Formats: sequence, C-alpha cells, structure tokens
Amino acid sequence: MTGRKDFFWDDLKDTSNSEVITSFIEQFYRDEIQIPDEVLIPIELEDRGIEEWLSQRKEKQVHIIAPKRGHKASLIRLAEENALIRLNEALTEKKKYELILNELKGMIGMQKLLKRIEAFDISNISGSEAVGSMVVWEGERPKKSDYRRFKIKTVHGADDYGMMREVLYRYYSKIAKAQRSVPLPIADLVMVDGGKGQLNIALDLFKELGIDIKVIGIAKARGDDERERIFLSNKDEPIELEPSSPVTLLLQRIRDESHRFAISYHRKLMNKRMFVSVLDDIEGIGPIKKRKLLKTFDSAESAAEAAKRH
Repeated sequence: MTGRKDFFWDDLKDTSNSEVITSFIEQFYRDEIQIPDEVLIPIELEDRGIEEWLSQRKEKQVHIIAPKRGHKASLIRLAEENALIRLNEALTEKKKYELILNELKGMIGMQKLLKRIEAFDISNISGSEAVGSMVVWEGERPKKSDYRRFKIKTVHGADDYGMMREVLYRYYSKIAKAQRSVPLPIADLVMVDGGKGQLNIALDLFKELGIDIKVIGIAKARGDDERERIFLSNKDEPIELEPSSPVTLLLQRIRDESHRFAISYHRKLMNKRMFVSVLDDIEGIGPIKKRKLLKTFDSAESAAEAAKRH
C-alpha cells in the first residue's frame, strides 16, 4: 500500500453495506483524476451500474472485484484491519473531545450540548483594510465550508469594538431573519476575541436581534502572567485558565484559527491594494487595463513590468 485516506459516516442504520460502498466509490472517484483498472471491495454489489460509470469516466473497462482468496483478498483484510484501528482511534478522540466539552460547559455554566462553536476575530494591522473573520468548530475539527470573512465597511480608524459589532451584526442579522423562514445552522456557543468590551458588544447586539446564544470573550491577561482568561456575562471577574489544560488548548486552537483566517484575508487585501497603487503610478494604465492585469498576474512587480512593455 502506498497511501491511505480516512472517511467517516454517521447514521447509516437504514443503509445496506452495498449501498454504502457504491455511494463511496461514486463520491471518491467523482473528483479523482486517476481511476485504477481494478477496485477491490469486501462484498459483491447489488447493482453493477457503478462499474459501468467508472469505465465511462476512465474510457476503459474498470473491474470492481470482491476477492475471496489469494493476494487480493489479503489486501482487503489489511484494509479492514486498518479501518478498524482508525475507527477505534476516532472513537477515542471523540470521547476525549466530549469530556473536554463537558468540562467547558461546567466552567461557563451551560446545560445544552456544545455541537457548534463560532469564533470571531478582527484584524486591523497598520490601521487600514480592516477585516473580520468567523470560523466554525463542529465535532473535533473546524468546518471550513462555514467560514466567513468580512471587509469592514462602516467603521473608520482603530475602533475594535465598532468593528466587532459590524461583523456580528452582518452575520447574525441574517441568522435572525432566516429563523423566521428557512432556519440556518446556529451556534451553541459564540467566542469573541477580546475581554469585557467585546463581550458586552456581542451581548447587547444579540439582545437587540432577539438571539439567545451563549457568548464568551477570550483574552490573555496583561503583564508577566499572560494566562488565557474567559469573560462571562454573569461574572465580574474573568476565569483564569490553566495553561496546559485541555479546555485551554481547545479554546486557543479555535481562537488561533480565527486569528489566522482574519490575518490571511487582511494580507490579501493589503497585497491587492499595493498591486493597484503600483499600477496607478504607470502612465497610460486605465481602469480596464488595470483590471485585466490584476486578473493575469500574481505580483505587482510582474504586472508593472508587463504594463511598461506595452
């Protein structure tokens, strides 16, 4: 074997093994460029249509085989053993994650399950092209398909509170409106990067929008200690977290991901701004040609060189 990819499914109680394998083959090879001549599976399929579909994609006959003996059967057994090992590892990871969430729930006074966490951050480096980010945590991992990024539109200058309010309003006003028609996924917990000020901004906005979601702020203490602290609406003083505790490591991981996502978007906008400013200095470059150059070249230097040649 030269490689391995792991896939997990939930709630398959009404689905046959044959249907699961057929669906998996279709999903896996839909985007795969290299389709093999043979696909080995543990059981015979009820419907052989998937074999014809693979053959059409490859433009050559593909055989789906359920070997009973020999070397190919031993490969199936090896794959099944690896799958079982990975499943047990995943179940252990899930159990550990659930224990961490239970500890966090008790710490912040929550009763409901923490299935979805949404975290917000603001990036305002050098005072221009300010942006906000939202990352989502579901299960033990980030759900990147639900990430959102925001270019600050209504706030000017270094006003972190105003920027946080704008980002939260733009996202959760849509959530509040959608709940009256087609409900969207909604968080069990919202994390904002910052202390009491950012927390109060979120609390006031949610009250205004009629949204009932638990909100916490997370920020490092000032001074030599620099411990992570959780800010809550019902406590005057923040909760100081032990640096090596699993709860601390989880919250740091989520906060750092929102920070990374915000900074990457901020850098993208700054690079684009530099790109445009370089082109503005070249005589004879109008709006139409500028747009074409921006689409064609990866750097301001290469675009400028091309513009000068023409």
